[in-house]
Formats: sequence, structure tokens, C-alpha cells
Amino acid sequence: MEDIVISGLSKSFAGKPVLEHVSAVLTAGQVTGLTAPSGAGKTTLLRILMGLERPDSGRIAGLAGLRLSAVFQEDRLCGHLSPVANLRLVTPSLTRAQAAEALTAVGLGGCLDQPARELSGGMARRVAILRALLAPYDLLLLDEPFRGLDRETKALVLDDTRRRCAGRTVLMVSHDPAELEAMGAWHRFTIR
Repeated sequence: MEDIVISGLSKSFAGKPVLEHVSAVLTAGQVTGLTAPSGAGKTTLLRILMGLERPDSGRIAGLAGLRLSAVFQEDRLCGHLSPVANLRLVTPSLTRAQAAEALTAVGLGGCLDQPARELSGGMARRVAILRALLAPYDLLLLDEPFRGLDRETKALVLDDTRRRCAGRTVLMVSHDPAELEAMGAWHRFTIR
């Protein structure tokens, strides 16, 4: 896989600029961190990378044909499905034992068959993170992935996430420099 190069990306909504001439390089096989104030267009940039929005100008090279996986700010789980079934939505070949092992690693071994709608916010967040990590992907996009997790749980999930995406291309949005550092995001950029 080659680097992904973002050049001069701009996007407006109803005439109001959200992104203005954003340029960055997402180095292949590395975690890149993105920081910016609230409302600066971080999520819009991720939506453009995912093909959910089109930029007004600029270009992205190296994205064509890549498989993407993402953790959104919302968990977006199927509420009537269990954590195991939610994981298997994106990875049908995942066995129940593999799903149970992954869930247990982030402290969710006791809720394998509980409907996702009955999970606490932190539990649902962990399932959403695992679902993105276990999906087949070339580029992983993480939008404030650890928000809402208490300190102990965050440390556990962050360690699991770092291990699972080692050597993969990742773009992680976070307001917390310590999270970016813990994920090994030595390459960082900011949008204003």
C-alpha cells in the first residue's frame, strides 16, 4: 500500500467553509493523528475520505480501491443484535470463539449474547471499536474512538486497539495528545 496524500481539500456547507485547503500525508503502515478545535471539520474530512461527502476542491491520491473501516463518534450498532452478531456483520467468517476472545480482551466476556441496545454506553463503544478493528481494511479511520470510556477501560481498549492495528494505516482524530501518543501517532497534523 502507498501513502495517502491529501492536497488542498476544501468543503463548504450552505456557503460556510468547513475545510479550507487541507493537506496532509497518511503514511502507509503508520498511525497519523489529527487534532483540531471543535467544529474545524475533522469529521467532515473523515466523511470525505470514506466517500460519504465530496470535496468542493482538492484531491486525494492513494485512496482508490482501498477497503476502509471506521469508528464513528456514534456507535452505530444494530441494537437487536448481540455483540457477537454485531462483530460478525463485518466479518462473517469470525467464529463465536474468536468473537468471544476479542470481546473478553476488552472486558466484555459477560455480555456475549445480550442485545446491544441493553449495553451501557462504554460497553457499546467497545463493541463498535472491535467491529471496526476486526473488519478487513486497508485504512482505519478513528473519530474520537475512546470518548466516554473511564480511565481504566480506556487503557485496556487503547492497548488492544494499538496491538490490533500495528503496522496498519490509521488516521485517528483525538483532542487528547496522550491518546495519540499511546497509539504511536508520531505523525500528526492540525486543521483550523
